[in-house]
Amino acid sequence: MQENKKNIVEQTTYRKNTPIIRLGCFQTGMNCHILRQCSEASYKQLKRYMASLAIIMGLWSFIGYKFAQVYLKLDSTKALLFALVAMLLVWAIERTIILGRKSLGIGLVRLLLGLIMASIGAIIIDQIMFQDDIEKEKILQMQEEVNRVVPQKTGELRNQIAQLDSLINRKEQERIKLSQYLERHPTISMPTVHVVRDSAGKVIRREITTQRRENPKFAAYQRLEEEINRLRDDKKHKEELLLDVRDTVERDLASKKGLLDDLQLQIKLMKKNRVASGVWGLFFAFFLILELLVVMIKILEKETDYDRMVVFAEEINKKKLE
Repeated sequence: MQENKKNIVEQTTYRKNTPIIRLGCFQTGMNCHILRQCSEASYKQLKRYMASLAIIMGLWSFIGYKFAQVYLKLDSTKALLFALVAMLLVWAIERTIILGRKSLGIGLVRLLLGLIMASIGAIIIDQIMFQDDIEKEKILQMQEEVNRVVPQKTGELRNQIAQLDSLINRKEQERIKLSQYLERHPTISMPTVHVVRDSAGKVIRREITTQRRENPKFAAYQRLEEEINRLRDDKKHKEELLLDVRDTVERDLASKKGLLDDLQLQIKLMKKNRVASGVWGLFFAFFLILELLVVMIKILEKETDYDRMVVFAEEINKKKLE
């Protein structure tokens, strides 16, 4: 009997940890050297923690990836980095719970955090699952928004076109008057005075010659024509916008996809459809249970020899310090 006990102690003391166990120790924060001296119960507890963390981290990496792609408009590489950050954040939270002591305060804080994270997770997953239904609601809502915006945009464009018409008419009248004037006066006389002096510098006589030059208002006429052409091009562009105003508004609204818009549509859909509300409730409960899984293991499981050895080592250190 004593031999059997001795063999059991020796096997427990010198148990070798596999790479999976060492990874689990790193994942949960447990000490591999202490764990080597513990029984199978401590190893089972470690494996339960590992499985729970793997499920939660994998789920949140997927949620983070889809969120980054759909709402942050990131490419695949950046979305993967965002997913990694989300996974590490969840891992840090769960590791803090595992390494902490059992207490009501930790349980309440984790419950509150679990409710928040479960709501976010259920919202993101539901938006992925109900994407087609949400798109249908979005199309209906977009048509209502288009019907509201188009008359306003049309009115603004019509006012701008009317102002351009009035300005072009005024410029045309100016051009006609200037053209008639230039037809009558294509050139102007430019007098030139030439002074003749003697050797002493005294003025002997003045000679005045007249030259005919092109009327300088031809340059003004050219600038006026260029301005009229520019105004006509602007008017033509406004008229094209007026014809395509509905398509332009629809494209603008369709290109803007935000989380809050989808959330409002999802709430609207759930109010109209009880099945959608039930599915959201199921996902919420599923996420909440997963979020609280580590806490439940921490609180409900009995104390293992690993926990007792950690406490024992702490007490020894306290006595050494005293």
